[in-house]
Amino acid sequence: VVLQYDAELCEAIADAVLRCRAGIKNRSRPVGAFLFIDSTGVGKTEHANGIGAVSSRRGNQSFRIRRRDCGIIWVMKILVCIKQVPGTTQVEIDETTGTLKRDGVQSKMNPFDLYAIETAVRIGKEAGAEVTVITMGPPQCERVVREAFMMGVDKGVIMSDRAFGGADVLMTSYTLAQGARRTGPYDIIVCGKQTTDGDTAQVGAEMAEWLGIPHVVNVKSIDGIAPDAMSITVDLPDCEVAERIPYPFLMTVEKGIFEPRLPSYKLMKATSDREITWLSLKDLGDSDPKHYGLNGSPTQVKRIFPPESHVERIALDGDDTEKAARLADILADRKFL
Repeated sequence: VVLQYDAELCEAIADAVLRCRAGIKNRSRPVGAFLFIDSTGVGKTEHANGIGAVSSRRGNQSFRIRRRDCGIIWVMKILVCIKQVPGTTQVEIDETTGTLKRDGVQSKMNPFDLYAIETAVRIGKEAGAEVTVITMGPPQCERVVREAFMMGVDKGVIMSDRAFGGADVLMTSYTLAQGARRTGPYDIIVCGKQTTDGDTAQVGAEMAEWLGIPHVVNVKSIDGIAPDAMSITVDLPDCEVAERIPYPFLMTVEKGIFEPRLPSYKLMKATSDREITWLSLKDLGDSDPKHYGLNGSPTQVKRIFPPESHVERIALDGDDTEKAARLADILADRKFL
């Protein structure tokens, strides 16, 4: 429908579109015919295959149009991969499998994933997208999904099955890719740079390869959201590179891309009973247990151990000059100076 400027008519149709969208808020399927409004109107779309916006008394809202040929409105979908990591260095090691014993261990959201969530929520606000987080782990990882809700995320997916336990990097990325296929498709997948327990920084790139989509790592800024692609800046060791990457794609983001917001108490109350999607091995397209966890991992850890802790206290006597000289000697003897 192509409209010339008529404030009342534009607003009435905008309200109708928003009411239609509200009815299928949690589904990625057609909403209705797309809306063109003249540039002097309250809203417009620049392209039939692009990002459009409509305005009404309910406030500005955005949507993404995915089909140029039939003009169907689809809600952009963003997936964020998050992980629950140990919140302490006092973690027991399974000597047989060489993996961390995570059950009952004090844990927290992987710090790098906070930047991924913030990036996705900001893109979602600008593009009117639906943001989902996905994580893999024991049932206790529900805590980090609830934390993501408090930061503005719309939906959560937990992949939990004993068959997933002990996965190396390759099998972790494969499992998450299967989860993305089961709950997707997604336009953008966002990952943190790395995790603080594994520090491999490989899961994101390998996940993109399993999904057969482009990926880019070390993204330091989002420079623009176009109808068919996103403009970004990548931080390389010797330079920065501006790139334009088409949808769908996966990116891993740097720490400084945005300052993560604090969890909202108001959102905590509002989302306390929000449903979370739980996936086990039988829910996936590939349900062969040999392709997951320790059974499917081509790499095995020969030995893993927590760092040894050595605490030695030395009390120095004398005046300030004598203690400073003694301290300098100690540091020099230990080759710190």
